[in-house]
Amino acid sequence: MFGKSHSAESKAKMSQAQSGDKHYMYGKSHSPDTRAKLSLSCPTRISILITDLEKNSVTEHTSIKEAAGHLGISRTTVSRYLVSKLPYKKRYLFTEADS
Repeated sequence: MFGKSHSAESKAKMSQAQSGDKHYMYGKSHSPDTRAKLSLSCPTRISILITDLEKNSVTEHTSIKEAAGHLGISRTTVSRYLVSKLPYKKRYLFTEADS
């Protein structure tokens, strides 16, 4: 590690100085509008298109989590089928949406 390392005592003092009602966000929460902006600004966010091969319909979701929730499956399952480019249960095809 480079530079100065804080002692355990100093770390405890800094933690105490920012805990509870002294913390700048104590008792506050982000508005729904701000939460939406933060969610969309995430650099690792991937928009997912789910193509239903039986109904020939396409739905867009703003995240893997949202797409997984739509189908009632895990995020890991969506990720694996997204990489493999194989249809899930021979019905749903996952692709990345062009931003």
